[in-house]
Amino acid sequence: MPKSRSAHLGLGSKWARQVAANKRSGLSMTLPMGRLISGDAGRDAVHVAIAPTTAPCELRPGQHVDPRGNPEGPGVAPVGVVDPFLREPVRPGERFWLFLYPNSVTSLRHEWTHPAYPTASTPEVNRAVLDYLEQRNGRVRS
Repeated sequence: MPKSRSAHLGLGSKWARQVAANKRSGLSMTLPMGRLISGDAGRDAVHVAIAPTTAPCELRPGQHVDPRGNPEGPGVAPVGVVDPFLREPVRPGERFWLFLYPNSVTSLRHEWTHPAYPTASTPEVNRAVLDYLEQRNGRVRS
């Protein structure tokens, strides 16, 4: 007698069965990242949105920062954390990966490049992001 697909793939946990049921019904599940695990949770893999950022001051791995790398504090709205896998602080002017908070990205795509298709340079993309954030926050650049 053939094994069921979930048994064949080693998906016997309650979590895996729920994920499989949601996929069949067209629902998606979001892992409760940033919170302690409750109940029966199995191994999984996640996509994490990251953005290259320049440190305006010394930053610690895992420190909460805004899109420009400013540390959490009064008047600063953090969007993620400094690369938590770094083993040393990031010095002012150094570039690091900003890991955006889980479930905060409104659109996700994998970007590819090909010599036949032009792409925006990193500085152009960074400027566009900053322009968008300033516009969204009601600030006008001079």
